[in-house]
Amino acid sequence: MSVIGKLSGEKILVETGGKEIFDNGWYGNLEGEKLELDLIEAASLLERGRLEVEKENNAKPLAFLVLV
Repeated sequence: MSVIGKLSGEKILVETGGKEIFDNGWYGNLEGEKLELDLIEAASLLERGRLEVEKENNAKPLAFLVLV
């Protein structure tokens, strides 16, 4: 199961499902249900199929190579 994060500057913001990712691997910084990931953390989760990343203003998912 993967969650969706939005690219925001040099961070990935996960609005829904972030607690599950944090609890299962201590990725990112969790505040309530919202999770903030560094790009390297997001790339690792993306490669393992745990995360999909979209641009803030675009619903099209980004590929791993575009992210890194």
